Amino acid sequence: MITERGVTKMGLSGHKASHADLTVELGFFSDIGVTNDRYPDEVSAGQSQMTDDTEIQISTQDMADVDFYMHSLGVPARRLVDDSVVIRGEEMFYEAKCQLCHTPTLHTKPEGATLIDGTNLPWLGNQTIHPYSDFLLHDMGSELGDNFSQITATGDEWRTPPLWGMGLQEIVNGHTDFLHDSRARNYVEAIMWHGGEGDVSRQIFSNMPKEDRDALVKFLKTL
Repeated sequence: MITERGVTKMGLSGHKASHADLTVELGFFSDIGVTNDRYPDEVSAGQSQMTDDTEIQISTQDMADVDFYMHSLGVPARRLVDDSVVIRGEEMFYEAKCQLCHTPTLHTKPEGATLIDGTNLPWLGNQTIHPYSDFLLHDMGSELGDNFSQITATGDEWRTPPLWGMGLQEIVNGHTDFLHDSRARNYVEAIMWHGGEGDVSRQIFSNMPKEDRDALVKFLKTL
């Protein structure tokens, strides 16, 4: 459970589910050093090179506009859904028990989403979505661990990342590096790094005939 902006909610975002929502203010502050009402002090506050300038660099309204943009982004449509190999790959996805954590279908909460300025987006409520994630923490084993705890998550625990859109990563980002630190160079390596609770899927996948492994990867590329 995460307390942000004075409200306690279940953690949903971040590698270790350490945030309750998109946390736009933290993104501006920690990623590009833009101060705001929630984080008014510069990252280098207290250091000798700092001046007395403590002006807020972005307003809550501007951040709410970014928050709205992020909430309203569409998910890429799947491709090749009628391809026989892709259909076989989806069967192998279930055969390897991947769906137990990478849950294909969820439903958004009835009241929709609320922006950081309190604006409610009711049309985002009661939506059927296909993120391929349960958004929960799982112990993925010491090999994937980083010895770094956040809130109540240990170094070996990671939030299940959504898989939707991953099939376009090479086109959009120019690479197929996966996992929290990009250690996996492709889909197969990402699967083979699964330990702990994910080890059963890794073992099933590794024991599949090559054509079934290839089909599963082709299925992932359609997400």
